[in-house]
Amino acid sequence: MSTYTRREEIPERFKWDLTRIYNDDAAWRADCARLSEGVDTYAALRGTLRNGPGQLLAAYRLDDELGQLAYRIWYYVSLRHDEDQRDNEVGGRRQEVMLLFMRWRQAASWFAPELLTLPLETVRAWMAEEPGLDLYRFVIEEVYRQQEHVLDAKGEHLLSRSEEHTSELQSHSDLVCRLLLEK
Repeated sequence: MSTYTRREEIPERFKWDLTRIYNDDAAWRADCARLSEGVDTYAALRGTLRNGPGQLLAAYRLDDELGQLAYRIWYYVSLRHDEDQRDNEVGGRRQEVMLLFMRWRQAASWFAPELLTLPLETVRAWMAEEPGLDLYRFVIEEVYRQQEHVLDAKGEHLLSRSEEHTSELQSHSDLVCRLLLEK
């Protein structure tokens, strides 16, 4: 059995082909910028759900689009990080993505409280009127079912901000554990 100390020594057939996700880091960076712009676009939808079924559908579709983009962005940088966790540059990019995801969660914190300002019967009528909303029927009704657990917009935003501090604490505790294990 061979032992390798550097990634370059490993035969290509045993390495992941990350070009199936992104051809290069520049393409990945471009999608990160696209996701960041999409987060801003999503945040700008705040206050528009009452404008009708088309606006509600647009919000759900944008969220889906951002989710698919985020999935690719995350797995590319995570797999790159797993290739060599000593690579601080890739580790830094992974943390950038985590911060971008937190910003997205904060930018989207308005959605459930705003949806719940609309009577469920109104939204059900919209779902009957707009066939595209059928795909989101379960998700929409689940928001209403869980409404006693949804805070107002300010509360949801505050809750989304708590992730920043949780992430910082986790990173700090990981560092402390590593330092203690090295002693």
